[in-house]
Amino acid sequence: MTDSDLARFLSVVDVAEILGVDVTDVSALIETGELASFRVGDRGPVRIESAQLEAFVAHRYEAQQQLLRLRQAEFSNVSDFTDGRLL
Repeated sequence: MTDSDLARFLSVVDVAEILGVDVTDVSALIETGELASFRVGDRGPVRIESAQLEAFVAHRYEAQQQLLRLRQAEFSNVSDFTDGRLL
């Protein structure tokens, strides 16, 4: 087994540490389905595949960029008060 095999699956604590958030924040993301995970066995620990964490982060970056573009578009037709031009 290689180091990359071991790093493929992360615990909730690992993900919280990577993201710099509390374990309850990660658990909430899992419960809402925003962060894909699985339970090992019926009552075993929850694991998050590192690829799923990377996809989650990429999705959040894209969502943030879309929000910024939307906010910029809201003000794109505001007149410049100095000479009446559109910004």
